[in-house]
Amino acid sequence: MNIFYFGYSLEESSGGIENYTFTVLKHLKKMGHNVIVYTINGKNNNFENICFKRNKYIDKFFLGNRIRAKLHKQCREVDIFLCGHLFLANYMEVIVAKHIKKYHLFVYGIDCWAGRFQSRYSKLKNLNKIISISSFTSEQIRSQGFKGEIVYLPCVLDVDKFPNINIDRDTQKVNFITVGRLSSLEKYKGHDKVIEAINILVNKLAIQNIEYHIVGKGDDRQRLELLTKKLRLEQYVKFYGFVSDEELPKVYAQSDVFIMPSAVSLDPANPKGEGFGIVFIEASMYELPMIGPNDGGSTDFIDDKVNGLECDPLSPFDIADKMRFMVENRDLAKSFGKNAKEKTLKKFTLRQLDGYLKNLVTDV
Repeated sequence: MNIFYFGYSLEESSGGIENYTFTVLKHLKKMGHNVIVYTINGKNNNFENICFKRNKYIDKFFLGNRIRAKLHKQCREVDIFLCGHLFLANYMEVIVAKHIKKYHLFVYGIDCWAGRFQSRYSKLKNLNKIISISSFTSEQIRSQGFKGEIVYLPCVLDVDKFPNINIDRDTQKVNFITVGRLSSLEKYKGHDKVIEAINILVNKLAIQNIEYHIVGKGDDRQRLELLTKKLRLEQYVKFYGFVSDEELPKVYAQSDVFIMPSAVSLDPANPKGEGFGIVFIEASMYELPMIGPNDGGSTDFIDDKVNGLECDPLSPFDIADKMRFMVENRDLAKSFGKNAKEKTLKKFTLRQLDGYLKNLVTDV
């Protein structure tokens, strides 16, 4: 079966969306399908590419026509068209029009929340199925009037890439960890709220056997460091900066709880939040219990009081309360961590991807 994918990028190390779509397409290829791609930000050598010299002035209006012409010139009979982003769907409409085909559209998070899908939906005449990264995103699409089929296709892990390492955890101290970009555009991830919660634990509840490990780099680090100094929490909050994929497992193995209270905002002018939050399932592979938000895409993974605790991401007091629970209930927290890994192995690995993908190819 010939599958054509049109998207922004397929660079595996570029970001969450790129990793997600790269994994899906690579698995479709492994299943025996011929995957042809055109990506705006360059080709990917893992797949067969449609290539031509770009002209940004012409392509602003005629990119869809140029891709369609290339497919026709190469006598490509495409069975399934996949559009990698809602903002490219107008081009995909042109591509499929003379093929008399429908296409499937990937949706993730803020790209389609808060009315962003509805504002474009009336123009998507050839849209067949929505491929949604989380239940929360599916609900947002439904709330905006989509009546068609939504295929649930969450993030998954290649568990073979996770090394078997010795878990080396401090029995005297509870180490909380957040892994992610420190971007001023992603303050919703809640690093500052966790620092404020640490202040409550240390200075109001006299809980001092804790540390908060912040892994990641970005332009928001200075603000977070200044907040740490202002609250005099330098001995409790540690900035690791960038940590390589080779070293990250060691950092996880020395941590006790993964925490990322990402807030969700459905403000049409500035929606925010996690479409899924793959970092939660990555952390679960090291048997870390979770503290995460009570709303948004990550609720697909976090089961309150089963594999972690849900919190109000805007309340440092509630976050502190959930952190205190993990400190005072170490054995229960460890059982949460085991449950987290078990859930990942049952639902969020490449071994389950065949089952998720069958809904994309069975109707062709």
